[in-house]
Amino acid sequence: MPVLFRDLVSSVARLTGLHGEEARAVTEVAVIALARSVPEPGRGRLLAVLPGDMAAFLPLARPPSDRTDEDVVRELARLGRRAPAQARAEAMAVYASLCEHDPGLAGELDLPGGLAALFTRPRPAPAR
Repeated sequence: MPVLFRDLVSSVARLTGLHGEEARAVTEVAVIALARSVPEPGRGRLLAVLPGDMAAFLPLARPPSDRTDEDVVRELARLGRRAPAQARAEAMAVYASLCEHDPGLAGELDLPGGLAALFTRPRPAPAR
């Protein structure tokens, strides 16, 4: 069953200390980067757990690429205009939030390269 987008963003906000539009944007960018990296059938499994409105609009025209966690973090840092360490922590929060909703997800994605490293739970964000 798909996670509700507002629940996913709320979980990301709790883990990162981000709020509103910023938490939403981080969530979207991290999910897009992940979906672009996961091969089938894992990509289909990921799309099944995403909110329907989000899954329908992911830019997935190109085939998944064999990327490492560092490749994904660089993309997230560039897209989010963040330092790599911050982009990594935020990606980990998004992926941990997905796994909170669907605990078996990470094991079923057939993650390429070192992407599994991004599926470890981040430390909670300090209060802002």
